[in-house]
Amino acid sequence: MHVDESIMLDPSANNIIFSPEIDLFWRLLHGADMKLEVLLLFFVGRMSGHGAEDFCLETKSSILHDHVLVGHVITSLVTRGFLSCAQRCLSMSPCSSFNYQTSAVRDGICELNNNEDGAVRSKVTPKHGFAFGQIQRKEKPHSCLEAAHRGARASGFYCIQDGDGHLYKMYCDLASEPGWAWTLVTSQGLSNREEQFASVGLLVDSPKNTEMANWQAYRLPLSKMTKLKSQSTHWRITCSFPTLGVDYKDYVRAEFQKFDILTFMAGRECKEVEYIDVRGHNCSQCTVAWGQKNNLFLTHRSDVNECGRGPTPHNIDGEQTFGRYKKGRNPKFRCTSANSSTTNYWFGHKLNLKDSFD
Repeated sequence: MHVDESIMLDPSANNIIFSPEIDLFWRLLHGADMKLEVLLLFFVGRMSGHGAEDFCLETKSSILHDHVLVGHVITSLVTRGFLSCAQRCLSMSPCSSFNYQTSAVRDGICELNNNEDGAVRSKVTPKHGFAFGQIQRKEKPHSCLEAAHRGARASGFYCIQDGDGHLYKMYCDLASEPGWAWTLVTSQGLSNREEQFASVGLLVDSPKNTEMANWQAYRLPLSKMTKLKSQSTHWRITCSFPTLGVDYKDYVRAEFQKFDILTFMAGRECKEVEYIDVRGHNCSQCTVAWGQKNNLFLTHRSDVNECGRGPTPHNIDGEQTFGRYKKGRNPKFRCTSANSSTTNYWFGHKLNLKDSFD
């Protein structure tokens, strides 16, 4: 029998408890002699207050009713509900299984087990009023591109694991441009433009909230961006992606091979982009004026008549688009239309046809 269990948060204790439907379901099962395969998805705590480790707690658990594992308890505590016990096991890396007192009316005994030799079946013994759960932690993708190769097609926050096993909550856009896998590498709210992560160039290491991607104040370490670049062919910049998505207005995309924003440094220089649009003024495979220095973030000057692309109509003096925003903030440009506006920077790779349509 396969069951998807939904969970909810207890706002007072910040513990996971049964929803009414799950509580009723468990009570109906109580006393039955059966084994369940349950997918447990834990998104615990508020995103702003907890780290990627919490966000990434996800597993498939094998549950055996009226049984316990003996001789391998590493800690015993009391939790409110079976799923809360499972969450405690997930949050402790040595824990591979748990015993929970299902006969408890409210708070039950939760025993966390460590079974290094893996010989579980021979050590699980009957015990009425308890349930044994075995944890099988789900392997995480190492990049948004890998998630796409595995078949993921939805955009959203993904749990990404680096080569050292460290977990990151990253945003993968796999849907706005079909056939592409995009990773958010930095994002800044206009109100945060004076903060260091939004002020210094991308060729400088200035990480911000690296483990928990967000739209207002986020920037990956330079080393991680460099690694992502090695897996990417393009970069792009969008404005207020969470609300506007991608409609190719106030948007730019370029190839790393022709314009590498992680190494580019110039006061102002003509660089080729694949496509750019600033308030409806757009071109494809064209050169436009860009600037970036160690102490100055990347920006496009849309008010200058240089590089074969004339100035954007109805510009303002010194207009800066797609970054920096020290001056020349045009309220008609989406990234600078309000203090809540965001500028989002992405690295991406185009999937092959087989990946795109499978």
